[in-house]
Order: sequence, then structure tokens, then C-alpha cells
Amino acid sequence: MTWMNSLPVLAVLALVLYRQTRARRVFAPSAHILALIMIAIGLLSGGVVDPRHTGLSVVLLVVETVSAVVLGVVRALTVRIWWDETGRAWFKGTRWTMLGWLASILVRFGLLGVGHVLGVAAAPTTFLLFVGLTFGAQSVVVAQRARALHAPAVLVAA
Repeated sequence: MTWMNSLPVLAVLALVLYRQTRARRVFAPSAHILALIMIAIGLLSGGVVDPRHTGLSVVLLVVETVSAVVLGVVRALTVRIWWDETGRAWFKGTRWTMLGWLASILVRFGLLGVGHVLGVAAAPTTFLLFVGLTFGAQSVVVAQRARALHAPAVLVAA
């Protein structure tokens, strides 16, 4: 991956990480939309499966997909969620969330390394696929956690 190819990917990752450190509304559609855009770009840009090593690259893709989703679910358990007095659910990442992102990035690069050692080529945009999947899984679980907390009783009665 050249620096010119990796700059947009790094910019998207920086945006995702920045947003994790800010209080944000849980049910805002922007998180799901951003995840879907990253997944779409990762899939539609090609290079997800190396035609020289189809079977091996599909196995790596499955492992990456499962690890992305699992890591997203684990990170979702580390965010702080609360309801404000107007009945809106909010969340904010914690230090554990940032450590979870670090673990996610390390897992992704580890799998890239395994693929490289085995001779499997990966397009730079497959990183967007991984980040989109892990961010999407985190967003879905955060929304489920917020729903489980329920709105404040004052608003339920209204």
C-alpha cells in the first residue's frame, strides 16, 4: 500500500476515532451510513479476493469479517451510554473503547501480515471494509444497549 493510497483510508480512520471520543446521539443515522459507505467502497473497489489465491483469500476474508464484527461488539460494550432529560440517548467512547480500536487495528494488520506471508495480495480499500464492518457492528450493539436502558420515566409517561 503506497502512502498516496493509504491517506484517504487513514483520514477515514481518524474521523471514526475522533467521533468515538465525542458525545454523540445513539440513534443518529450518520454512524450507520458511514459504516455502509465504508463497506461499499471496500467491496466495490475490487481486490477483496486475490484471484491467484482464491481459496486462501476467501478464508482470510471470512476470518477478517468475523474478527471485525466480534471486535466491534466487544468495543460496543465499553462505551458509556446515557439518556438526557429530553429523552435522547447519547454515547461516548472510553479509554477501553480506544484500546479496543487499537486491538482492532492490530488484528487487521496482523491478518494483512499473514496474508502477505502466504502470498495473498490485498487492495488498500479492504481496510475500509474491515473498519466499516467493525464500526457498523459497534453501532448496532450500542443502539441495542441504549434501547435496553429505556427512556427516562418522565418521557415514557408523556
